[in-house]
Amino acid sequence: MIVDYENPLKKLMEEFVPHGKSLSDALISLQMVYPRRNLSADQWRNAQLLSLISAPSTMLNPAQSDTMPCEYLSLDAMEKWIVFGFILCHSVLNTDATALSLWKLALQSSTCLCLFRDEVFHIHKAAEDLFVNIRGYNKRINDIRECKEQALSHAGSMHRERRKFLRSALKELATVLADQPGLLGPKALFVFMALSFARDEIIWLLRHADNIQKKSTDDFIDKYANTCT
Repeated sequence: MIVDYENPLKKLMEEFVPHGKSLSDALISLQMVYPRRNLSADQWRNAQLLSLISAPSTMLNPAQSDTMPCEYLSLDAMEKWIVFGFILCHSVLNTDATALSLWKLALQSSTCLCLFRDEVFHIHKAAEDLFVNIRGYNKRINDIRECKEQALSHAGSMHRERRKFLRSALKELATVLADQPGLLGPKALFVFMALSFARDEIIWLLRHADNIQKKSTDDFIDKYANTCT
């Protein structure tokens, strides 16, 4: 399909029409997971995320969650599902507020997604080019443009602050577990979450540092990035 069609994504949109309901239902199921994972550093800090010492009385209690595998699911993977998924079943964006909310949140968080190695997909331009030829999609095009401005203005600083928080949280986590290795068992979920969050932020930084779309590059230069790995 990639070879046969000049615009394979447009062809995929046509081919996925029969699967739209199943795909949109699967994507909307992320409504409780993705927004919770895509919080600001201040929200993480206020929630004492990843801290073992914030509640001493529960320090020995096992860390549990009803959606445990989702707690360390790659944020990068979820954003790919949401962006590409809703492009393929785009009609649901006009009828379901939850779908539109997920879509806009993903568009505000990144300007590009990795396809393969250093090949990237520029989200906003590609989505606008696809929707511009669809009748009645002026609102969605305006949404894309607004989200692009939001991503260019705030995404870099938001991810920079997340990396700052994670450096401190990882240092605290490593110090406590080195001193009290017996906590590793009951708090293993915290370790997996911390490693997953750090991986996501490093991947985001590497991807966007090579594809900067704004004049100021300060948010994409991080000499301490290796402390998150």
